[in-house]
Amino acid sequence: MAVTSAHSTDSATFVRADGVLTSHDRRTQERGAADASAKTRADRQDGAWYHRGRVFTELLEPLHRAATPAAWHRGLKLARLGAARVQACDAGGWVFAIARLAGSGVRAEVRWAWDAWRCDCGAGPACEHVVAAALVLHTAGGLLEQIGPQVAEALKLGYRLQSAGDKLVLRVVAVGAGGEVVQKGAIDADDPLLSAMPAGAEVLAIYPDIAEFVVARLVGAFDVTLDGAPIAVEAAPLRVSTGAAIEGRTFVQSKLALVGQVLRFVVRVEAADSAQSPADSPEAREPEKRTLEPRWEAPPAQDGQPDAAEPEVTFRAPSGAGETQVDAARVVQAWRSGQYALQADDGGLVWLPRDWLERYGPMLEQFVAARRADGKRPRWARTAAAALCEALQVPPPPELAGLAALSREEMWATLPAATLPADLTATLRDYQRRGVDWLSLLRDAGIGALLADDMGLGKTLQTLAAVRGRTLVVAPTSTLHNWLAEARRFRPGLRAALYHGPKRSLEPTADVTITSYAVLRLDRDKLSRETWDTVVLDEAHAIKEPTTATASAAFGLRAGWRVALSGTPVQNRLTELWSLCHFLNPGLLGQLREFVAGYGKAVEQGRAARTAELQARLRPFVLRRRKQEVAPELPPLTEIVLRCTLDAEERRVYDGLRVAAELELPKLQSGGGMLEALELLLRLRQAACHSALVPGQEATRSSKIELLLAQLSEVTAAGHRALVFSQWTSLLDLVEDALTAAELEHVRLDGATEDRAGVVARFQAEDGPPVMLISLKAGGTGLNLTAADYVYLLDPWWNPSIEDQAGARAHRIGQSRPVFLHRLIAEDTVEEKILELHARKRALAQATVDEGEVSSLGREELLELLR
Repeated sequence: MAVTSAHSTDSATFVRADGVLTSHDRRTQERGAADASAKTRADRQDGAWYHRGRVFTELLEPLHRAATPAAWHRGLKLARLGAARVQACDAGGWVFAIARLAGSGVRAEVRWAWDAWRCDCGAGPACEHVVAAALVLHTAGGLLEQIGPQVAEALKLGYRLQSAGDKLVLRVVAVGAGGEVVQKGAIDADDPLLSAMPAGAEVLAIYPDIAEFVVARLVGAFDVTLDGAPIAVEAAPLRVSTGAAIEGRTFVQSKLALVGQVLRFVVRVEAADSAQSPADSPEAREPEKRTLEPRWEAPPAQDGQPDAAEPEVTFRAPSGAGETQVDAARVVQAWRSGQYALQADDGGLVWLPRDWLERYGPMLEQFVAARRADGKRPRWARTAAAALCEALQVPPPPELAGLAALSREEMWATLPAATLPADLTATLRDYQRRGVDWLSLLRDAGIGALLADDMGLGKTLQTLAAVRGRTLVVAPTSTLHNWLAEARRFRPGLRAALYHGPKRSLEPTADVTITSYAVLRLDRDKLSRETWDTVVLDEAHAIKEPTTATASAAFGLRAGWRVALSGTPVQNRLTELWSLCHFLNPGLLGQLREFVAGYGKAVEQGRAARTAELQARLRPFVLRRRKQEVAPELPPLTEIVLRCTLDAEERRVYDGLRVAAELELPKLQSGGGMLEALELLLRLRQAACHSALVPGQEATRSSKIELLLAQLSEVTAAGHRALVFSQWTSLLDLVEDALTAAELEHVRLDGATEDRAGVVARFQAEDGPPVMLISLKAGGTGLNLTAADYVYLLDPWWNPSIEDQAGARAHRIGQSRPVFLHRLIAEDTVEEKILELHARKRALAQATVDEGEVSSLGREELLELLR
């Protein structure tokens, strides 16, 4: 802020740190000068110095906040060197002449009134000269008689150590008659400990890595305290022999573990020396400023063993005539713990390359953690190695060529094109071609891949175009025949065979063997003894629970390359993603407990930095594309809520259950009754659909089914075809009875259906029935039902991704008509609250694979639904 004023006028304009201009009339000041002189005194009240009723530190603090760290430290240096002289002082304030640091002889003039100031240097209201003047006033406690026109006493620094768990923290303070002012860190500070602090920080955390450096610079300092008690720091180790007596008070190991164990310095209480020591001399305390630089170290390959020597990342800094080296693991540990510096082997302090680590630190951490006890790393670590080569501008070795593209956000621009199989009969869309390129690159590197495209974008086709060698496909039972048909259609050169049914046997000449998760579980020993070139898990969320028998059987399969396909890789918890990655690339996300501790809470709480870090870590291994991004030509999907009103009898049944649920709330709130509450929630949901679903009730009609029949009669009469989903087969039974009574032709697919492929083919036929009833479990995944353009969801589920899967049966590649998805909701029931829960879960779904993670139904959500 500009300040305009004349030096000799009777009134002058001053500025405070908050930018407020203050006008002071000198004649008014002079009229009160005699009275002011009589009242000039300093009273000590509650540890603060007062002058004319004003606390001086109240003026210093705003200036401290307003000044930049660089300006503050230059002002501090001016004050300590005695460069600020008081030219004049009167009832109107002080006038300072301050030498410039450049040594040119040019001086700045600071005029200081009681609560405002100005400087003629033009650098702003909180320049280094104003800071120097303020600190001189602070040293004297604001007393006129103590700071007449003489060289100001050099400002002293004090060092305040405080115990904080497994470390010490240090504050550097300016000590004057007016009290203490905590100083802020700056890289160009003349004090090495202030220089070691992060810029603008008031605290330096002293970890073992920099403890000796810090304590060595406190040796002989005139004013050091530990937890409020004055101490002196000596460099000599404390050695005690039998019968020896130690003078003074010594802190025992339990009191000062860090100093006692790590520093090997004695700490004893003695009178502080008031004279300025070498620790207070700017010339003697000039810090060494050495920043570590990352280096890519690639040992020469041994003859015939190109993988015998693993490349590493090291960090180096100048040291005398040579260099000092710091291990990457130590740098990562220091960076993660918030340190800004380390003590090198040569005893000096080296600074971490913070900017580089903020960008590449997570990748380096992943690379370092991947190293096994034998010094080797798994194949998935090659993506991090390739990206680090690129970050360090080092040409990657041949085995890493192309992999760096996987870590880039603009991956497609540099992804190498793959050679398509000669027998591929399909014409790939552009996004499918790029998907095959991505899969093929990971295949050739032996790195597992999660293809997480939206449902309906052709994950099966892309996978068939990329598989090579003997392949095992594990899929839901309902999709086995679809896999067999598409393999024969799109890759006729491959011999495809089913491994399913009571008389199943492995076909030794089959290129592609297709089986179900149930068979995988039953025949895990047999299938795990086989060696496969490729293993594909379709609808891979089937192994989302890592402790289940299905997941364990999948983990035990032996394969050169693993692929997982899932349009909804995370449905409820982040551990589901860990399970998929553990199948694809064991060790990628560490141990399950470590993963949950490191990412689980952070992602669920919406911590953007940690979520973005997880996304970057997964980027090379996960490909997720949405329909609206890659297939804008698809007809629109319109979602509609159809509401019905319960009649009097239905309301009586429902309200009776609601009263019972409310009685369970106190038990649930106190931590118990979870199973009972879930049972009541189930009954409430069933009563909202059809009272006959509730045990003990014998209803013959349902408002919701009547609404459904009216809808189906209308849309089928207009030539449309519809899918009707429910999670309860008992509700489908009631709907089927109603359709039969209304003479609406239909087919049904649920867990008891044996000829699933035949049912799907019949519905998909041009002259097929207009309605298909499907249970969510049996038909929610893997089916192509594009003959339908209307979808009805009878009972809302609290996990919206399950409903998304149902809608995707019709809204997928091959659909030529707009699709309408209807949710049937009973008014004033728990179903309306479930819709609200959907909205919150979708809002949470902005992280990890789908840029989102959806939490499961927890106690608080259950309480909310039952209220």
